[in-house]
Amino acid sequence: MKKKSVLLLGLMTMALSACGDPSTTDTRRVVKFEFLRGGFGTEVYEALANAYMEQHPDVRISLVPNRDINSTTASKLEANSNLSDLYSVRSVLAIDQWVVKGLVYDLTDLYQSEIEDGKTLHNMLEAGAADYSFYNGHYYSIPEYTSVSGWVYNASLFTKYGWKIPTTTKEMEDLCQQIITDTEGKVAPIVYCGAAADGYLYLATDSWMDSYAGVTNLDTFYRYESPEVFNPSGEVSKAKRYAMDNLKKFFGGDYVMKGSASKTHIIAQRDILQGNAAMMINGSWFENEMKAYMKDSPDLDLRMFASPSVSDESNQVLHSSSYTTEDDKPVIDAGIGASYFIPKNAHNVADALDFLKFINTSAMSELYTSMTNAIRPMQYNRDSASSAYARMSNFGKSILDITKNNALYLPRTHNAIAMRGYISLYPQGGYWNYKILNDPQTYTDDYCLQSDYEYVKSNWSAWQSL
Repeated sequence: MKKKSVLLLGLMTMALSACGDPSTTDTRRVVKFEFLRGGFGTEVYEALANAYMEQHPDVRISLVPNRDINSTTASKLEANSNLSDLYSVRSVLAIDQWVVKGLVYDLTDLYQSEIEDGKTLHNMLEAGAADYSFYNGHYYSIPEYTSVSGWVYNASLFTKYGWKIPTTTKEMEDLCQQIITDTEGKVAPIVYCGAAADGYLYLATDSWMDSYAGVTNLDTFYRYESPEVFNPSGEVSKAKRYAMDNLKKFFGGDYVMKGSASKTHIIAQRDILQGNAAMMINGSWFENEMKAYMKDSPDLDLRMFASPSVSDESNQVLHSSSYTTEDDKPVIDAGIGASYFIPKNAHNVADALDFLKFINTSAMSELYTSMTNAIRPMQYNRDSASSAYARMSNFGKSILDITKNNALYLPRTHNAIAMRGYISLYPQGGYWNYKILNDPQTYTDDYCLQSDYEYVKSNWSAWQSL
């Protein structure tokens, strides 16, 4: 580990100029790598490219940041024009649709090839991550990072008042009451961004649902084998009830900051930085998104904890009778934030494949995480105390701890109806969250669940025939 850590620190501090425009005499083979311009920025991709080029001086990785990658990639693929050799896009569903059209290179052989220490890429991927990229008997993409969510909190406030991190919804409710009491109402327990990103409310409800349902029930649900998976008496529907009830408890009453429904994500996140609110449901991108604002508070301690498990009033954790998990860890919701793929008609498939192998090694996964706070869905060192992460903030290290201490559930379906966009977790076009908060008398748990069930039943035959 010591040699590896030295390598990572060296890569992070080296000049990142090698990815610029080549001179007219540059005879290196070129791999065009296109990714979203935003989110993590370009620095981590520059570092990965430079690390590869240092070992492969005959190849140049040409980076193509693209703010509109999700909307422009489809047209490039279908026109077979101005293609990059490697892409990172946010939607695996979009990749599946391009696969159906024969536009994506088959990576199955790469999945079976050795990456390091006798381990194949398939061996190195975490449970569920390989399945995420599996379609019709083949692998067409590689997950780039796992999107981890939880409760971002002002740890400086927690230290000042001696508040404890909650692990159950009962402890969360007790904490909210304590925050109000200790600060005489000057600090709101919770803030959310109601004017942007669906308030991130789905991050809370999905994890509460996962907490109660467990892995087996969720896997059964996402296969969508019949409308009965939406039956209000089913196990996932029971889990949704707990999620809806906790949504009303924590976001629909006195615990939430006044005006949250009209706040943008930046304004709400600034309330956390300024100590106006103690906690906010959010994700691992928070710190990178707020770097400019955090310069004014260099001593602020910012961290994130996992969504608390569903519990009753006696603080007993509640699970479905058919609940399962991994390694006896609490189940929380996660997702694949982006995936790599190679177009079938890419100009330089061979070097793109080799670059993919390189950036999926353990050393490069450590580098990626240390620069972004984002977790690769690979088996690699994620010990927050490791020297590989010495430069990470407390916020970044808290995310590593979340992934170490919880079972991350990655929702994924290969159902044809779902892949055509006709069915999803909440099939009528989105979550019920805002309607529940704005009109809880009309949008009761029973109403929402029964409405979804009737909708799916009435459309099931038509969807199957399409």
